[in-house]
Parts: sequence; C-alpha cells; structure tokens
Amino acid sequence: MKNIVLSMKYLAILGTLLCFLTGCYNNRYANVSKSRLKYKNIVVSKFAVARDGVAEDDPRNVEKHLRTTQAACISLLEDSRLFEDVTNKALPYNADFTLVVQGELTEMRIVGNATRVWLMATAGNSGMTMHIRLVDGRTGSLVAQQQFRGSASGNIADKDLTKMIGQQIAEFIIQTTTQQAGAYTR
Repeated sequence: MKNIVLSMKYLAILGTLLCFLTGCYNNRYANVSKSRLKYKNIVVSKFAVARDGVAEDDPRNVEKHLRTTQAACISLLEDSRLFEDVTNKALPYNADFTLVVQGELTEMRIVGNATRVWLMATAGNSGMTMHIRLVDGRTGSLVAQQQFRGSASGNIADKDLTKMIGQQIAEFIIQTTTQQAGAYTR
C-alpha cells in the first residue's frame, strides 16, 4: 500500500512537471480567439519621462527603471502568444493591424539601500507612476489610456516595482484588445 501511495505522488509530480514544460499552465489566454483580434501587432514605443521630469536624483536610474518596465511589458505580451509581433522598434510596414503603446513616466521615487540602512522605516516607500496611451497605428486615434501607480517598501520590493508596473501595463493592453474585439470564446 505504501508503494502505491509513493508511486501516485511521483506520478502526480511527473504530470505537473510535464504540464509545466508543455505550457498548459502558462497559457492564460487559451480561450481567446486570435482571429477576432483587431490588432495583430503591438509596438511598444520607447517610454519617456514627462516634460516636467521626475524627482529622482540620478537620471541614469530613471532610464534604467524605464527600460525594465518596458522589457517586462514586452515580455508578458510575447508570452501571451496573442499577437503576431511584439516589438519596441518603429512601426511595421503594415500599420493596419498595429497598436502603438506610448508610455510616459510622471512620478518616480526609488529609495536606495544606503537610505534604508540609515533611515530605516522613516525612509518611506518607493513609488512610480506611468501614463499609458494606446494608439491605433493606422489612424493615430486614441484607443484607450490609463495611469498606473505602484509603491513598494523594502529592498526586494523596490527591485520588483518597475517589473510589476510593466506587467500591469501588458495586462491592460491584453484586456483592452481582447474586450474591444469580443475575442473571448465561451
């Protein structure tokens, strides 16, 4: 009896591992009909800093965090397997089925390690706000826009803040494109 229980555990672990490797857990969008999507291509334009700037001491930090946010957004969009092309390059030759993502950083405060060591809890939270516009690649008309705001406290959370915002932006893009087309199948 003990051997049967042990064998069942190994079988369950093996099944879970195979399912993970084949991607059946990873495809959250399996019930989305790609043929009904209006946009086949997503162009994530280079995220920029607002004209007024942000209150971050080192401009290199701002650029690094913007790149991390953009990379996280693109990565999740690619992993969804909903779109033929996801890029941060210029518009493709066929802009008819292209959604352009424009991002602007309006607020940012990253509390560094040294500040946390010296000031501890009084150092406050890190925070980031992005304004995102989704624009039709052919007409240039605004499809949707939204502001994303996140905050974090602690060193590990600070590092994940920019990735979290990028993932929220990608989810917004997916939600907007699938709802707009009525692409979910039941």
